[in-house]
Parts: sequence; C-alpha cells; structure tokens
Amino acid sequence: MDDDTNDVYERIADAARRYHKLPSKRGTNARIAKDLQLTTAAISRWASKKSLPSAENIDRLAELYGVSPEYLAGVSEIEGRPYQLDSIEKMATSVLWKVAIYAKDMPSADRAAELFELAVEILRAGGAESDAVGRLLQEVSR
Repeated sequence: MDDDTNDVYERIADAARRYHKLPSKRGTNARIAKDLQLTTAAISRWASKKSLPSAENIDRLAELYGVSPEYLAGVSEIEGRPYQLDSIEKMATSVLWKVAIYAKDMPSADRAAELFELAVEILRAGGAESDAVGRLLQEVSR
C-alpha cells in the first residue's frame, strides 16, 4: 500500500481527535475503536498500513465525525459535506472504496474522481454494484 493509504488513517485520526476534543494523539486509536466497536488492534493495522478500513466503517465514521466519506477515504480535499449524496452516488462511493481495498492501493484524487464518475455511469445505466466493482478493477489494473 502506498503513502496515500496512511493518509486515510491520518484523516480518520484527525477527525476523531477533533470530534472527541482530544488534546493529543494519545488515546485516538482507542476512541476510534470504541466508535466502531472494533478492537484497537484493527485500528492499529490501519495506522501501520497493513489494512484499510471498510467502506462501511468509512461511512459510519464520516457520519459520526461530520465529514464526508470521500474526505476520509482520501479522494477529496473537501472535508465537509457540500451536498447530500443520492443513493447512486452513495453506492458509487462504496464501489470505489471496495476497488481500493481489492487493489490494495488508493488511487490519486484525480484518478479516484474519474473512477467515481465511471461507477456512477455504470450504476445509473442499471448495472449492479458487482458489475461496477469489476469494471473499475479492470480500469485500475491498466
């Protein structure tokens, strides 16, 4: 996994510290683990780049911490929620996150935006989520 993967953890940790008003990094992993009902070991794997949080966990934390899932996932520099995502866009976000997990790498913000648009296009045309994941994985492997 590349350095962008660690940015995901750092963004989550920063949002958690602000939300919980923690004065330092100490205790951040424990707070995130409690928020998600996970072990601190699971959160430590994110911090050490051994794994990525699931799309569901990104969505849950974004909702709790009041930031966009795209920001936490590292595909947007816009921290807030500028507009409410429709159901297709939410599904496309989940597709994009699954692709990043399967590919074990987070695409650059520009590439992620292109892939997001492709996922939206596939889903709006009636494609299944699995179809979109497969297509995006093909795109990423090029």
